[in-house]
Parts: sequence; C-alpha cells; structure tokens
Amino acid sequence: IYPTMKRTYFLFLLVAMLSLGDRAQAAILTPLQWLLSGGLYALGTVVPGLSASFLLIQLGWYQQTLLAFSRLMLPELLFFAAGFAGVLLPGLFLIQKILKRWAGYANFCILGLLAASVIPAVPAPQQGWMLVVDLLMLGMGLLVSLMMARLGENTRI
Repeated sequence: IYPTMKRTYFLFLLVAMLSLGDRAQAAILTPLQWLLSGGLYALGTVVPGLSASFLLIQLGWYQQTLLAFSRLMLPELLFFAAGFAGVLLPGLFLIQKILKRWAGYANFCILGLLAASVIPAVPAPQQGWMLVVDLLMLGMGLLVSLMMARLGENTRI
C-alpha cells in the first residue's frame, strides 16, 4: 500500500498540472502574479529537477517574465524579486525537511511536477519524411544516453 500511495501523489500532481492545458500568454501580469512567478522561480531553484520555466509556460506567464527581464521593467521585477526572496529561504528549509522525513512522497511529487511540466513541451510527431527523421533522432538520443550510462558505470570517482 505504501508505494501505491506515493504513486497516487505523483498521478495527482501530473493530472493537476496537465489540466491547466495550454494557457494563452498573459498580456499583463498583476502584482500577485509577479510575486507568484518569483516564488515559482525560487521553488525551481530549491526543488531538484523542477523547472520553473516550464511551470510559467503552463501558466502563461513566461513571455511577460522574459519581457520584464529584457526591458528591465523595475516595478515588475521588484515584485518578482520579493516573491523569489520570500520563498527561497523558507523553501530551502521546508524542502530539506520534507526530503529527509518523507523522501518517497517528495520524490514522487517532484517526479509528477517534472513530468507534468515537460510533457506539454514535447512536440507532436511529424508526418511523412519528417517522421523518419524524428525516429532517427530519437534512436540517436537513446544510443547516446546508453553510451553515457555505460561510461558512467566504468568511471569511478
């Protein structure tokens, strides 16, 4: 029962994130959204394997965040920085405690967030000739991955 419960958390987070669907990019973010986007970036810094960029893409806030940084939009960046700072230290402490106490649950939750944020970024398969190219690239990627894994087994530090 114990491993099944952990998988349930993974599945719940995966479904919750994927249910957001493709969000249209927000034209203007509210101060609360800027705080939250800064907090998400802090979580992406603290939680191993979590990509804050993919989460912001899912929420539709990524373009505005990039725009604020590229144009140095100071009021927006101040809210972003406040959200980042407000989550970073408590997040470090909390994630450390959670990973020590409930490592299995935490790892499945992280896996759920990671899968849910990456799945929408994977492009759809192509048609015709490009499908063959896609499959060749997939095969080459798998081959390189297997070679790297074998190299890692033979290397001792």
